[in-house]
Amino acid sequence: MNRQKSKVLCGLLLVYFLLSACAPKQETVIAYVNEEPITKQNLTFLKVMNQVELAMAQEKEGEQVANQNVLLTQMIRLHAMAMLAEEKGYTFNVEQAKKEMEAMRKQYEAHPTVTKIIEAYGTKQFWTDKAKIHRLLQLSQRVQHDMIEKAKEKKPKANAAEVRFQAEKAYEDLVISQIGTLKIKLL
Repeated sequence: MNRQKSKVLCGLLLVYFLLSACAPKQETVIAYVNEEPITKQNLTFLKVMNQVELAMAQEKEGEQVANQNVLLTQMIRLHAMAMLAEEKGYTFNVEQAKKEMEAMRKQYEAHPTVTKIIEAYGTKQFWTDKAKIHRLLQLSQRVQHDMIEKAKEKKPKANAAEVRFQAEKAYEDLVISQIGTLKIKLL
């Protein structure tokens, strides 16, 4: 009798699992917005969409980075602002640069894809070139910092976004003005 009950119970469990597998899945609701459910599936989909958008942006950015004119413009801007910083009396802080470069090295080494890109370029050459660019970046950042301070002085009660906007606008105007004073020869 117990054996027969066990068989019936196993049969019922089998039918239950089969039916539950065929039934429409109830999505796990994790939140509501105005009674509209947000499910785990919504979050999974959003995660996938973010990955898709990131991949598309990286692909588009890769195309843009490969454009020589864009790269040349970036380099001209960087040189122009570094020159302006030197004209204003700013100097390159070697000790600060060493610390920043070491932090970057550690950060880059933590990402295998980045490491492969660096190795493909040539590790020694990469860090030599990075040091040169870092000098230009450090100097141009001094000018950017000046623009932020001037924006704060101009509007002391402005919020951070307004200060950033005003500083970026002033910096762009300064870039254009500085580039206008340079003798640029394109080959």
